[in-house]
Amino acid sequence: MVWYDVLQRHRIMIPDDEVKRQKMRRSIAFFVIADDDVTVKCLDGSDTYPPVNSSEYLENKLKASYV
Repeated sequence: MVWYDVLQRHRIMIPDDEVKRQKMRRSIAFFVIADDDVTVKCLDGSDTYPPVNSSEYLENKLKASYV
């Protein structure tokens, strides 16, 4: 299931300044879990994917993973 219609590619901006290009960059992962009572739907307003309750979605994913 995808919660938005068009997948976005992860993009890294390469600095114009040579000195900044030589510095090491770091990145971190950021994970979010929606509140149980939230209905998640496509951000672009399309109906490509049906709205889903966040707790029901998570419960179904966990059930499918631990069959």
